[in-house]
Amino acid sequence: MNSLQVLFHQRGRVLAYVGRMTATANSTRARMFLNASSGWGSNPDSVPMLQDLFAEAGIDAEIERVERGVNLADKSREAVISGNHIVVAGGGDGTLSATASGVVGTEATFGVLPVGTLNHFARDLNLPLDLESAARVITAGRVSVVDVGEVNGKTFLNNAVIGLYPIYRAIRADLEARGWHPKLAFVWGWVTTLRKMPFFRLRMVVDGREITRKTPYVLIGNNEHAMQGWQLGTRSSLHDGKLWIYVLRPQSSFALLGMAVKLLVGVFRRQEHFDVFSASEIYIDARSRRLSVSLDGEIHVMETPLRVRSLPSSLRVFVPERG
Repeated sequence: MNSLQVLFHQRGRVLAYVGRMTATANSTRARMFLNASSGWGSNPDSVPMLQDLFAEAGIDAEIERVERGVNLADKSREAVISGNHIVVAGGGDGTLSATASGVVGTEATFGVLPVGTLNHFARDLNLPLDLESAARVITAGRVSVVDVGEVNGKTFLNNAVIGLYPIYRAIRADLEARGWHPKLAFVWGWVTTLRKMPFFRLRMVVDGREITRKTPYVLIGNNEHAMQGWQLGTRSSLHDGKLWIYVLRPQSSFALLGMAVKLLVGVFRRQEHFDVFSASEIYIDARSRRLSVSLDGEIHVMETPLRVRSLPSSLRVFVPERG
């Protein structure tokens, strides 16, 4: 090869390299966090399938399996700062909520791969619950904006809960840490919680109006939750810009068991058991300096008073095409 041929050969390699760099810079970049303890751990083909789907759609996707205890909020925030246009979470509602918190208020779009037990957020978005179909919703690219809730700076997609549920979760976690079988810990955790029947005296300021209640349980929903019949917990809208506050009236453990039976047979009615308010912002104070709060199933210990607010249209999310 003469000197002229060498020069053209080297020039071709440089141009090819520059071309690849330009293509990468101009392509859509995605960062995907898959909860290693969620449903796909048993399927070795999941990650290659996702890589192929995203590549076919022209999306440069980096996939990372994450273990329990990893700060997904920080990871998703770093992914946005480093220039990713899409941040995807694969897991249950807790995984989705933690990952979405780093995307809220940015131009990045959140993708949902629901492989949890309940998948409340995915169901309310009408997303398919099988992995491949959910991934194709992301690659199809249809985007909507939804509201997010926030408690003392921490965000939630579905609800925030005070009272019985966080206490139960703490008891159950302690039992499991002591070697109890998960099913036994589940049952005995609820038995212990209902025997204690803790009550909280809360002073709430709901959009400027002061309300005082003694209650064992408060649920604050990001938009209205159905609280009756078989549609319990579902939402018809995720963009009304309102919090819905459901305060359980004082009652005995026996009455709570009656509620559980009504839930099981689909005849529960919220007006029989709850005081209900709606607001864009609520302050909650208690006699204790700290309260355990469940945000989409994950427990956080927070300083009082709690400031809870709606963040309207603050999260861009991929949704299915209209039928």
